[in-house]
Amino acid sequence: MGHAAGLRAGTRYAFSRNFRQKGMIKLSTYLRQYRVGDIVDIKANGAVQKGMPHKVYHGKTGVVYNVSKSAVGIIIYKKVKHRYIEKRINIRVEHISPSRSRDDFLRRVKENARLRKEAQAEGKTVLLKRLPVAPRDAHTISLKENVPETAFYKKNNRWTEGLISAAKAVASSTNTLIETADGVLSNRNSPEHLIVASNDVAASTAQLVAASRVKAGFMSKSQENLESASKAVGAACRALVRQVQSMIKDRQQDEEQVDYSKLGAHEFKVREMEQQ
Repeated sequence: MGHAAGLRAGTRYAFSRNFRQKGMIKLSTYLRQYRVGDIVDIKANGAVQKGMPHKVYHGKTGVVYNVSKSAVGIIIYKKVKHRYIEKRINIRVEHISPSRSRDDFLRRVKENARLRKEAQAEGKTVLLKRLPVAPRDAHTISLKENVPETAFYKKNNRWTEGLISAAKAVASSTNTLIETADGVLSNRNSPEHLIVASNDVAASTAQLVAASRVKAGFMSKSQENLESASKAVGAACRALVRQVQSMIKDRQQDEEQVDYSKLGAHEFKVREMEQQ
């Protein structure tokens, strides 16, 4: 099947409307007044087939030269080889919108008029020409006063390596705790393994805090945050250990409660001898 080559071929996305702009056309589109000399942008609306411009004019900007009841005549300069040709087209109002290309110019005109009026009232002269932005003042940076942050870690490389090692130990023990907890839920690990993993997390966190205290500054905010986080981790680990121990104790009590009515004569006799 060949590709269509009509007047609107390949305009499915070019003429589509923006997000949340579909549906019934706004009433302001028809109530807006256009005058001869207005600058407008051509943007085809795929919902209206009548008066739709050719796809080559989509996105162009032109000047209004004629206004009718439902359409507007627009002058567009079309580039043909090395020159521009004036084209006059008629487009319905659904496919055009006022251009904002002159907004900056109109703003400058109003601003200049205000400045001129203030200067006349004060008897002063004012410069209304646009001036280029001046280059910024040069400035120098002293490395003696602005020591890079990496210099401290390079100077204390052995402490840095120990701190990184302690941080890696915390991450490794945390991963082990997660894997152990998953194994307990799937009956692959015992609750005792979870207690050991929890204690390992608390120990590695305490080791990280101890390593950071060696080079910590006086009243360091980062050190205070680290120690408060370490206390929170220790409290959480202790709570987890207590919960697991309670679970183990409950499980042992359930195992000790035996229904003697369901035991055989030999098993009942063995239990009786064990209790004596």
